[in-house]
Amino acid sequence: MIELGVSNGPNVELRSDVADSYIALLQGALSSPAVTAAASAAVEIAAGLWGRTLATAEVSGAPVGPRMLHEIGRSLARQGQCTYLFDVRPDGTETLLRASMSDVWGGVDPGSWHYRLTLQGARATTDTVVAPASRVCHFRYDTEPNAPARGLSPLALANMSGELMRNLERSLGYETSAPVGQLIPIPDGNEPDESLLSDIKNAKGRVLMPETLRSGRGDSDNRPARDWEPIRLGSNPPQSLVQLRAAVENSILGAFGVPSSLGPSGLSDGTMARESIRRFWATTIQPIGAMVAEELERVLERPVSLDHAQPSGAADVASRARALHVSVQAGLDLVEAKRLVGWGD
Repeated sequence: MIELGVSNGPNVELRSDVADSYIALLQGALSSPAVTAAASAAVEIAAGLWGRTLATAEVSGAPVGPRMLHEIGRSLARQGQCTYLFDVRPDGTETLLRASMSDVWGGVDPGSWHYRLTLQGARATTDTVVAPASRVCHFRYDTEPNAPARGLSPLALANMSGELMRNLERSLGYETSAPVGQLIPIPDGNEPDESLLSDIKNAKGRVLMPETLRSGRGDSDNRPARDWEPIRLGSNPPQSLVQLRAAVENSILGAFGVPSSLGPSGLSDGTMARESIRRFWATTIQPIGAMVAEELERVLERPVSLDHAQPSGAADVASRARALHVSVQAGLDLVEAKRLVGWGD
């Protein structure tokens, strides 16, 4: 059991697990009247895919379940890091407690680091824990040499794309905030009937039967071509702006290792969808899973594995079956062919 209490370490300002660049992104977005909804949606799509897909892994050797894997995946995507305190309960049960805030200090060797963690209760209750690095799982997506203890998210590493998306969203916000209404032309020089105007405003879908204006009022040359044909007044954003926004959104998804075909604007057939899922598993989820397992092994001091073989195999079972058939038809031994497609030892 690690003793709870206030740290006696250096007087270092507590910081949350949110990367500084992401905090700056949120502050910039909230300071604008047009909040970057699409940028947040793109990040949420990526974070959701990371979390949900990582949660399908079968874990052996660690007290980690689908919910915790989901939390780790989302935190790595959004904040670039997360910290968990390893503890053993009185009954001998191992547990990992998520920290809401953390502070790190120590020397060049990461093994010498110490952590001051804030553990959040159900409401406003918090506990402050000081623990050595050997008791803290510090999952990080990426770091910089001058700040090895601070994890960076893909969005923090691709902050120019986030800035561009924010500017695009601001421009689209200005476009969509244009006045919206209906214009109804009336003959020039004629005041509209006040009771008729009131009836039109209060119609709200009901039927009105006003007197026709086709013959005009007074001067027949001023009659309208059609009676009561409204002209809509509203936003009309340039198509180029909409297309650029979609392109930047795909770039942000790409920074998270999410193929654009898995995004909201992705159009693909079954073969392309299977290939996108396979590529997402092979190049994004499996490396992240390996890094998570490595950090768990460091703290738990025993082998840990995250098995993604079953989910990825189920996603493209038809393609594997066809590859197996072609390989056997080409003369390859069945056992070797099954190994090549991932169905053998």
